[in-house]
Amino acid sequence: MSIMRIGGLASGMDIDQIISDMMSVRRLPLDKLTQQRQRLEWQQEDYRAINKQLFSLRESVFSLKLQGTFNVKCAFSSNEDIVQVSAGGNALNGTYKIVVKQLAEGAFKTSDAPVGSTDDYSTLSTQLVGLTGEIKFKINGQEFIINTETESIYDLINKINKADIGVQASYDRNLDRFFLSTTGTGSEAKIVIDELEGQSLFPRLKIDTAAVHGSDARFTLNGAEFTMASNEFTINGINYSLKGVSPEGPGGEPVPASVSVKSDTDKIFDTIMDFVNLYNETINKINGKLFEKYYRDYPPLTDAMREQLDDDQIEKWTEKARSGLLRNDSMLSGIVSQIRTAIYGVVEGVSGEYNSLASLGITTKDYSERGKLHVNEDKLREAIAKDPEGIKELFTATSADGSSKNEGIASRLYNEVVAGISKVTEKAGIESDFSLVDNSVIGKRIKDMDDRIEDYEDRMKMIEDRYWRQFTAMEEAINQMNSQSMWLTQQFWMGKG
Repeated sequence: MSIMRIGGLASGMDIDQIISDMMSVRRLPLDKLTQQRQRLEWQQEDYRAINKQLFSLRESVFSLKLQGTFNVKCAFSSNEDIVQVSAGGNALNGTYKIVVKQLAEGAFKTSDAPVGSTDDYSTLSTQLVGLTGEIKFKINGQEFIINTETESIYDLINKINKADIGVQASYDRNLDRFFLSTTGTGSEAKIVIDELEGQSLFPRLKIDTAAVHGSDARFTLNGAEFTMASNEFTINGINYSLKGVSPEGPGGEPVPASVSVKSDTDKIFDTIMDFVNLYNETINKINGKLFEKYYRDYPPLTDAMREQLDDDQIEKWTEKARSGLLRNDSMLSGIVSQIRTAIYGVVEGVSGEYNSLASLGITTKDYSERGKLHVNEDKLREAIAKDPEGIKELFTATSADGSSKNEGIASRLYNEVVAGISKVTEKAGIESDFSLVDNSVIGKRIKDMDDRIEDYEDRMKMIEDRYWRQFTAMEEAINQMNSQSMWLTQQFWMGKG
């Protein structure tokens, strides 16, 4: 309930300022609480930023756990006018000879002369003079009915194209010709027309009704004969796209095209380099917080402090105030230590000479860099070209007995990164639109701080109201005394008279 406030009318005192000064002293503990809460909020933001970086590293490391990441192949054709190729991860390295004897084709029917359509938008009976009423026919066994009095040539096209018969129709107004073609290729692709009863539509469209079929692609691969319904197919992980028939050589024999398949060492190299760069970015970000300078004399600004500074001063002060809040943080130090241990160790049990990152040319240098990785690119490329299977095993190996010594580098690192994310999440939570309750350690502390601040603000309001009641009572007493004094003075002068 509000109280009536009298601001020094009787006493002549600046009651507002007096109470404001008294409340400023009372507010000091509240300012301390608010500053502590701000520090916690900044810490939480810093933790979450690190967690976001760890999530990115986790995704990168997860891809390195997968053998498919290293089973990347590239394929080349010696004659792309004949065949174009690409390779899947299960394609075998080697060279293959292909001779294309015939391409796969679909079936086609085209008006052998202009159909004589008189109008683009009229009905069939107007467009094709001589047609009347309904006409029934079949294409590939599907029956169609077209009403020449109400439907046009475009309605005919739509009916054919909407039917699932493997045939599409079109009409070119400029050429005045009707077209039918199969949607697929190969000997199974066909156009079979059956006129049912009454008038004949297709002769009027200048299309004969003889059945036509497509043809299969025919080729030899390393001497073996093959037929395919399509010019696009996959054999043993190699994707072929036939483009033309093989030319004949001087002796009349067809000239084969060579298809070469090998490991895509550039892709593997780029993947490892991307991982190293992200790893270094993550390590640098965490170390940056661990060794960030802490400014003890720059607490978070209170509202009163902000009033004394301009915008530029506020920005610089805040930058120092939130610096070093995670300095020497034991949890982050532990995460960095575990990550570095996971990545540096030798992987026992792998075949070949590549059993560590160092053996690939990926090493650390000066201690002051705190774990940053450096890559000898020539040595890494040489290792990938020499033993891509060994590189894959180094990163993806799994441990049969559960020992981390036999686990691949990616598996080790993934486990440590996931553990680190779990620790940071438990401490600071994660930003999420799906959870309105923050049950992290810092989240609970902030909630407790909010409750304490709210309680203290209620107490401050009560204290301020009490001050005003006291000063109001004083003002009323002084006002009463002044009234009595004036009355006595008046009585005194009246007695004299």
